[in-house]
Amino acid sequence: MVRVIRQVASAFPDNLASLNDLLNGTEEALVVFEPALKIAEPVRALLTDFEREYFTVLAIEESAAGDATVAHQRLLAVQTLDHQITAATHQLIPAIYIPSAKLPAARSLISELQQFPNSQIDPIQYLILGLVRRGEQIRVLEIDSLPPADSNPNKLRLQLANRSNDGFFSTFVLRKISKVFTRVALNLKLKPNFITVVSFLVGVFAAIEFSRSNYISGAIFLQFSLILDCVDGEVARYTKQFSRFGAWLDALSDRVKEFMAIGGLAYSVQGSVKNIWLLATLALILQTVKHLSDYDFTAVRESLEVKVKSIPLTQKADGLPPRKLRKKNGAIYWAKKVIYFPIGERWLLISIGAALFGAQVTLVTLIGLGFLSLTYVKLGRVLRSYKWGDNIQDCNFIDQQGDLGFNIKFSNFRFGWGLSSLFRLMEFVLIIAIFDFNFSANLFLLIFMIAIYHYVNLYDSLNKISPTQRFLGLYLPGRVLLILIFVKVLGAQTSAIFWLSTYLGLIIIWRGGRRLGARGN
Repeated sequence: MVRVIRQVASAFPDNLASLNDLLNGTEEALVVFEPALKIAEPVRALLTDFEREYFTVLAIEESAAGDATVAHQRLLAVQTLDHQITAATHQLIPAIYIPSAKLPAARSLISELQQFPNSQIDPIQYLILGLVRRGEQIRVLEIDSLPPADSNPNKLRLQLANRSNDGFFSTFVLRKISKVFTRVALNLKLKPNFITVVSFLVGVFAAIEFSRSNYISGAIFLQFSLILDCVDGEVARYTKQFSRFGAWLDALSDRVKEFMAIGGLAYSVQGSVKNIWLLATLALILQTVKHLSDYDFTAVRESLEVKVKSIPLTQKADGLPPRKLRKKNGAIYWAKKVIYFPIGERWLLISIGAALFGAQVTLVTLIGLGFLSLTYVKLGRVLRSYKWGDNIQDCNFIDQQGDLGFNIKFSNFRFGWGLSSLFRLMEFVLIIAIFDFNFSANLFLLIFMIAIYHYVNLYDSLNKISPTQRFLGLYLPGRVLLILIFVKVLGAQTSAIFWLSTYLGLIIIWRGGRRLGARGN
């Protein structure tokens, strides 16, 4: 069931006293706007249609003449008539969402702000400043520009639902096409999760077509599946229908579809191309190791690089080091996006490669470009991690992904973000060694399911879901030992490997069902 998000109250204070009255007159979540602010309803709804646990503001990105410093969607500094910022990156829109639990923090600031006469004419800006100076976490919703207040609501809402920070191919091709299907889905009142399921089924059909050597039709269906994958998110953002289960289903189905496409290509030529399952298995492992560490690095980086230290309100400067304004356009920006090798580019390669050159060339190219991307990205991240030090706090989600069956803490290590994926690589290598490096469909299926299982562990850890049921996955030592027994006693092609893979699949489905059944999901 999709959680219905109640619209929160909004108000328009014109001075510090009226702002104080608003904050003390409610115990519910509140959104305050500058009275003179002319803002279109869909933009306002970005704040008012959500109940959140944290302060949230709107800001126009890439604004060197702005009044705020933002990094990783977190507000780090605010400029007022009495305070300066080291480097402007965004222009704040004078509005803020205040969660009910944070009302006391906002109320307690009013008396301190009264020492600044200018706070009477710009109370919201000073309130935001005060919260930042106290070290409060303030999330930033970025928009490209502030649309006219009289903009067509439906068109603007659809525009805001269409993400502008995807990879190159997704931004300039897929998202252009997806708008058409999103309009159709909205007219038919389709639910986001239903669209995700349809996208998954189309992806399954694409893999089946690949396995039959119908590469052109498989490529078409794979691209259509990816377009629908854009549509479900756009419909969710347009209709405000979000759920933890929906996010889990969307992310996990992408991984399954991609791995199935790789498996389908390998199956199509297994009788004629030697070592094709070696290529398919390497492609799967490479993407899994890269992707898991991507998630962990991003989470650690955001935890470390957006922490705001408390500084006095009377201090004029923000105390931040200089930073460059990152322009989200231009050849260099998009070239880096392509080198990152996101899902749009990978699936485009699979589709065009299969249709024009067949399975073997496609998998070899996928591995080669994937390895180059992995090398480039990881080198940059290792260099960046040096400045973090080895006393990292509040990153326990990394420790939960060890899956070793016993507690071990490695999240305080500056390179801890890469250790979980390293454990996955070690597990895959051990399993391949147990199979005496004889690559087959049986081995591919097993590594496929173990990889997906680790994705579930990743998503649960990042969403702070208790790992109490993970013993059902047997942990890394238990799985490796059981596989060793199966292979050495029954042989590498034993059906026991299939049933073990099936068991892991059922555990994955069951854990997804727990999300669906949990209240508030």
